[in-house]
Amino acid sequence: MNDAARKLGRAYLLGFAFAKGSTCRLAQDSDEDESKDVKFRTLDNGAVIAIKGDEIVGGAGSSVGTDKLPTFEFFASAEERKGQSFTKTVRQYAEQHLKPVVEALRFPKGMPEDCERIAMGTKQIRELASHMNGDKAKVLPYIADVYRRGTFRGERDEKHPNDFASVIYTTANVSIDGETYRVELVSKKRSIPLKPEGTPYLQYGISKADTVEDGKPRSCYEFLEVRLL
Repeated sequence: MNDAARKLGRAYLLGFAFAKGSTCRLAQDSDEDESKDVKFRTLDNGAVIAIKGDEIVGGAGSSVGTDKLPTFEFFASAEERKGQSFTKTVRQYAEQHLKPVVEALRFPKGMPEDCERIAMGTKQIRELASHMNGDKAKVLPYIADVYRRGTFRGERDEKHPNDFASVIYTTANVSIDGETYRVELVSKKRSIPLKPEGTPYLQYGISKADTVEDGKPRSCYEFLEVRLL
């Protein structure tokens, strides 16, 4: 049996088992023709995913967006995170899944021309998690793609002018489960990089994740701060 036919057969068996919601055994693509169980997990929202070993091979949450990351909902549903705080789970997701793809970007379209790359350190991950809500959690797997496709604007950092030269807002639409979200990311540019080889640009969070209806966000205004003059 040639490789293409074997893979097609495996795909058919996986699809059949997934439809039945049962456990089956599939042959591996190896000379030894070993097999492993494909198990199915039902999430809190009723969606079913297929797992083989430690890998998600089918169903909701298996891989979304350009970067093929798990949904936050699936990540949070893991047994080892039961009872864990929402904020801690966001930090873990960002560390395991977002940091590698964001830091791998080079000269993303949604950032200024001098932005070779974007750093996402422990402090920035904590900042991201501290301002998280349900809608923002949905767009987490799409952050790197917003940087790739988005448009940006820059403003002075009036709160920390000695540390940061500017604040960068990167915006793009993201489609999730039939809904469109208008996503705005917040990045900052250091006044002076901490290390000669370090990047001055840091990922600081998601400022907006608003659903869009008929091409317009539901809310055009957002309360940000109060200033005393």
